[in-house]
Amino acid sequence: MIRFFRYILMALASSMLLISLQSCKEEGIIEEDTMAQIYAEMLLTDQWINSTPGMRMIADTSLVYEPILKKYGHTSVDYRRSVEYYLNDPDTYADIMKKTVKIFDNRLSDLHKKKDKLQEEKDKYVKGMAEKWARKQAAKMNEQIYEAAWTPIKRAEQLVSKA
Repeated sequence: MIRFFRYILMALASSMLLISLQSCKEEGIIEEDTMAQIYAEMLLTDQWINSTPGMRMIADTSLVYEPILKKYGHTSVDYRRSVEYYLNDPDTYADIMKKTVKIFDNRLSDLHKKKDKLQEEKDKYVKGMAEKWARKQAAKMNEQIYEAAWTPIKRAEQLVSKA
């Protein structure tokens, strides 16, 4: 009998969870992870606008953000509704901000790895070019040394052959 009630209780809890999740989707609330990705892209866009002198004057952030929201399958109405929803739950909102920071940390780490790889390739190229230049200079110097060493001998041979 107790087992039967446990199954009923689990079924009720599961259905309530599904209903609550469904109601969030029906209300147009953006999921936490997606919200963090949207915030990350919005912040990058803001930075680009602020660092591009001509864009600061003409950029309308509501128009700039719309393609970002569309990329994730949402509208500005969904976004505003989600912001209101998450602001009423400060812990969840703080989690979203932490996830946004983590996204930036991961991107920064990836950029550092790419920079290091490019630096290695550049160093390898420069080293190769320097070695090639050094070999070329050494060959020229060897040629000059050869000429300097053999010129007197050649002159002496010419003098001897004329005599």
